Amino acid sequence: MKKKFSISTLFISAAIMVTNVFPVLAIDSQQSVSKSIVANHENATLADLKSIPDNWIEKAKDELHIVYGHTSHGSQVSDGMGELVNFLGDKYTAYSNKDGKDGVLDFRDTPDNFATDLGNGNWSVITDYYLMENPDINVVMWSWCGQVSWMSEEEINTYLTTMTELENKYPNVTFVYMTGHLDGSGLNGNLNLRNEQIREYCELNGKVLFDFADIESYDPDGNYYLDKGADDACQYDSDNDGSNDSNWAINWQNTHVQDVEWYSCSAAHSEALNGNMKAYAAWYLWATLAGYNQEVIETTPITTTTKVETTPITTTTKVETTPVTTTTKVETTPITTTTKVETTPITTTTKVETTPVTTTTKAETTTVISFDTAGDINGDNRVDNLDLVMLSQYLLNEIDLSEKVLKLVDVNLDKVVDIADLALIKQYIMGDKVILGNK
Repeated sequence: MKKKFSISTLFISAAIMVTNVFPVLAIDSQQSVSKSIVANHENATLADLKSIPDNWIEKAKDELHIVYGHTSHGSQVSDGMGELVNFLGDKYTAYSNKDGKDGVLDFRDTPDNFATDLGNGNWSVITDYYLMENPDINVVMWSWCGQVSWMSEEEINTYLTTMTELENKYPNVTFVYMTGHLDGSGLNGNLNLRNEQIREYCELNGKVLFDFADIESYDPDGNYYLDKGADDACQYDSDNDGSNDSNWAINWQNTHVQDVEWYSCSAAHSEALNGNMKAYAAWYLWATLAGYNQEVIETTPITTTTKVETTPITTTTKVETTPVTTTTKVETTPITTTTKVETTPITTTTKVETTPVTTTTKAETTTVISFDTAGDINGDNRVDNLDLVMLSQYLLNEIDLSEKVLKLVDVNLDKVVDIADLALIKQYIMGDKVILGNK
């Protein structure tokens, strides 16, 4: 049985994906010092793009290495960026540029397993694996494709927590958060509530956000359409009769000069102008990550922090010290909890694993032969987190497994034990309707 892998710490991602217990989302004291970076409708016009000095565009191309995962809706960003070159020139050239060609933004659009979106339960494992293989990547962005419309508050918390875990694991990589595209449910719909949840978390914790939904809520002149039931196609209710009867993007395009004020481009499920605005906002984000406008972003929170700290001191010493202590506990608790969740199975696994090693002859002649459950590594006739941990350790060359056990671990029957088997076992544990092996 072959083993195919090239990863060094895959277990952490696996543990993150398997566990269903997430810490309370609290403000990260280190992150909250800096103001969040947000790309939204305020940075999504042609005038906004042209106002960015050339040196920041060039600096972004020199320094950033971006990987972007998405499906159809998310392609509005990359397709808009692609056609922008024909509209404004080579200055905005962006494609996969691993060789470091001068004048090109290294923008890797859906490479390898990134041709999916945040609705894929394995997105963080895919991210982890890609970063292991491509250590030059310093920006990661994933998009949604409709899932936010029906997700619960707890499910969005899971997304936010997983992103933060990845940030902690890769401190030199910027992870771009994203809101879900509009669906016509308006201000009071579940989509807007969940998008607001994402925005609030990013603002409080100094995160980087590409506000996909906000860009779709305004035309380039600043007219607002979310309160008129706007959807991802830019349709909205113009006469408040409960049905979408007009399209703000088409209306704007019809009253402005093509190839001068806007350009034709593919924009899945939507109109060209939407793709234009997504491209403008994306370049604003890349320039900002390279340092554009960062002077304001860095100095503003320093002033704010000073005021926050001195106010409680003036009120009472006890009041001031109590929240500091509480904040520390809130921040460290999820870290401690996560560590215990990850290390406990490692300790347990070591004990389970050493038993068959000590009784090698019996394990091969009696115990292992009795194993008949695909995905069961530790011989308890169950497939659970302990098996996932052991497979992760095997892929990291930390333990060995017998050929008979490896046949049970090859749950997708491709005669190779690799990350694909790990992902399938994880899905099975989480309750997805998947089949392990031939059982």
